[in-house]
Amino acid sequence: MNKFRSVAIGLTVSGLAAGSMLLSAGQAAADGPPTSSAKAWCWDGYFCAWKDADYKPTSGEAGRGRWEGSDTNWGIDINNKATSFWNNGTAGTFGDVRVYNGTGSDWGGSSFCLTRGSWWSDIRQAAPEGAGRPDLNDWGSSHRWVSSC
Repeated sequence: MNKFRSVAIGLTVSGLAAGSMLLSAGQAAADGPPTSSAKAWCWDGYFCAWKDADYKPTSGEAGRGRWEGSDTNWGIDINNKATSFWNNGTAGTFGDVRVYNGTGSDWGGSSFCLTRGSWWSDIRQAAPEGAGRPDLNDWGSSHRWVSSC
C-alpha cells in the first residue's frame, strides 16, 4: 500500500513571492519510497539528500548528505547536486525541512519545504520546471528544520 505523501513547495525569486503549492507524490507515477539501502543510511530524525534519482550516491559516501540539524552549506559532495530527498524527521518542535538554493544563515532566496516523513526519489517529478517554477534538480545548497511548511 502506498503511503500518501506531500511536499509543500514555496518559491521565492529575487525576494518576491512567486507562489506556493502543495504537491502529492501520488501525482508522480515514477516516484518511489526510500529503498532499503536509503532507509539503512538515513537514520530516524535525519534529513537526507542524494545526488542521483532513486536515492543513489555517486560512490560510497560521495554524492549524499545526512543531517540531524540545520546546515548553512552542504559542501562540495552534494551542494547543488541533489535529486532525491527524504525528510526522515521525527515528531517534535521542528519536523519539517526547508531546502534553500543559497548558503548562509540568512535563509534567504528560493526554497522548497518537505513535511515530516515526505520523500522524493526524483525531485524533477515533484515540480517540473516552468509556470514560474525553477528546475529543482541539482538545486539545494542548505536547509533548516522548521515547525511547519
